[in-house]
Amino acid sequence: MEQKLSPKQKGRPRTFDREKALESALFVFWNQGYTNTSIADLCNAININPPSLYAAFGNKSQFFIEILDYYRRVYWDVIYAKMDVEKDIHRAIHIFFRDSVNVVTVANTPGGCLSAVATLNLSAEETKIQQHMKQLKSDILKRFENRLKRAIVDKQLPSQTDIPALALALQTYLYGIAIQAQAGTSKDDLLKVASKAGLLLPKLI
Repeated sequence: MEQKLSPKQKGRPRTFDREKALESALFVFWNQGYTNTSIADLCNAININPPSLYAAFGNKSQFFIEILDYYRRVYWDVIYAKMDVEKDIHRAIHIFFRDSVNVVTVANTPGGCLSAVATLNLSAEETKIQQHMKQLKSDILKRFENRLKRAIVDKQLPSQTDIPALALALQTYLYGIAIQAQAGTSKDDLLKVASKAGLLLPKLI
């Protein structure tokens, strides 16, 4: 008896590699932006037809949300993990911002952060994408806050440190580096800027 294919299996190449497809589509969105990227562009990039794309990833906004998560997982999670593992807070911040420069200067992209670059001129109707990006920003802030709290416990920062304000300052510094990368600032100059991030940390008295 012939086995029927599920809706998600119909029309999809047997050698379909989801991770590779996400990586290819990521660069399309990064270079063209969400608004200017068409379904045809995405299909050409990952070499499947529209029905297969919809079956595998949903509509355009659902696909982009999955790519945002892929981008965070592949490009950023390892950097945050290194910041968490490093015992000294000053070295942790130094390593994080140094490595962040590598992400915002990825070759064959306009530079900057995918989520910011690709969502310029995003329609107000794209509420799901906006909500997802808001959650991603909140998650970044929380990771900084958690690392700073640990530094206080380890007596590497003053006990009276304003954690929310300092975490927001670090997040703002990170966004500033990404904006400069998008504007064409050289990697060497960005690394110099990144090396100053530790100056935001208050000194022990």
